[in-house]
Amino acid sequence: MYLLGLDGGETKTHCIIGDEAGNIFAEGFGGPANYQTVGVETTRHSIITAISRALSKLSIKITDITHGIIGLAGVDGENDLKIINQICSSVFNNVPYEIYNDCWLVLRVGSDENWGVVSVCGRGHGCMGRTREGKEVQLRNKVYMIGNRGGGTEVVYEALHHTFRADEGVGPTTRLQEEIPKILGVETMEDVDILIRDHGYSIEGLTQIPFLLSRLAREEDEVAQNIIIENGKAIGKSAASVIKQLNFQHTEVPIVVGGSAFVEDNPLFIDAYRLEVHRVAPHARFTVIDKRPVIGAYYLAIDKFKNK
Repeated sequence: MYLLGLDGGETKTHCIIGDEAGNIFAEGFGGPANYQTVGVETTRHSIITAISRALSKLSIKITDITHGIIGLAGVDGENDLKIINQICSSVFNNVPYEIYNDCWLVLRVGSDENWGVVSVCGRGHGCMGRTREGKEVQLRNKVYMIGNRGGGTEVVYEALHHTFRADEGVGPTTRLQEEIPKILGVETMEDVDILIRDHGYSIEGLTQIPFLLSRLAREEDEVAQNIIIENGKAIGKSAASVIKQLNFQHTEVPIVVGGSAFVEDNPLFIDAYRLEVHRVAPHARFTVIDKRPVIGAYYLAIDKFKNK
């Protein structure tokens, strides 16, 4: 008997196959699978590739799978669910499967009873929560214009904004003025301006800015420190909202966090996040996941099998 778990996000798709006892037999990888950023066809191809590679290692077919759990970035509402279901129905045929936002995988990894509040911060940011009784709250978790704040992409924009202001003498000076041109392979912020004008925000090297901020913050650059602190506060405020909507203020609510921002050596970010959570839930208990999110999909598959 085989159970399948799959996690797909901005950069890759990861599939694992195992049994109901927690023994993992095979894994496979594919490309990005957030249909909101890479499109439906790329998402379909990434899912098929990851699953096919895992199946081939065991010389089995999709019809040998007892149950599948699919966790994907970009599954933020009913319309998203319909689109992903159209993709997965053609892949799984008559094999039972369920689709989740990938944040729920992180919650399951960090909470054995699968309740609490989860925050994930990588390129983007997602926050949601569930009570023991199964009541759920999921923030929209989309873009800045639709109310979302925080995440690596926003940090890049903030870093560029404050660095250009410093370069023009409008804001305080920062070592970002020297370091950002270096990681982009140019000499000055004027060169950075030309790069962005000509190529938009797809420039190779921009994804290194969050790591640069962390390093400069440790080296006492105040601008870098403030950007990181504001990012942590924004994400903490989202978690606080979920806490209040689920009436967790006076409980020892599990707060499960994942994503690169939480696992990097980033105390200013984590402290700012925890402060906003503790303002509303002083007894909250924090867990940083130490397993890959795909394990959460696999655990959910086990849960579904055992609770049949």
